[in-house]
Amino acid sequence: MRTKKEAFTPGPWHYQEKADEYTHIIRAEDDMFICSCPQNSLKKSKANARLISVVPELLGAAKKAVIALQAANRITGKGSAEVAALCAAILKATGEGE
Repeated sequence: MRTKKEAFTPGPWHYQEKADEYTHIIRAEDDMFICSCPQNSLKKSKANARLISVVPELLGAAKKAVIALQAANRITGKGSAEVAALCAAILKATGEGE
């Protein structure tokens, strides 16, 4: 799967522990602000912030998985709905599916 260069801030991103008592903050490696999650529910907001902070890593891993799965599918001669779903998610994340 080939995608154009991403327009988002490159990772790694990190969850800023103890940003303040009202928000959870995600920052890029150069300390650039990415986003914040309000603390409407401590556990959910913290979980959301942690998930958002690993998006660049997940996207990179998904792209590598597609390449590996496509190679395996060529060997077996089988297609895969899971590969198609993963490709669709990558296109959605990168904005290329618009």
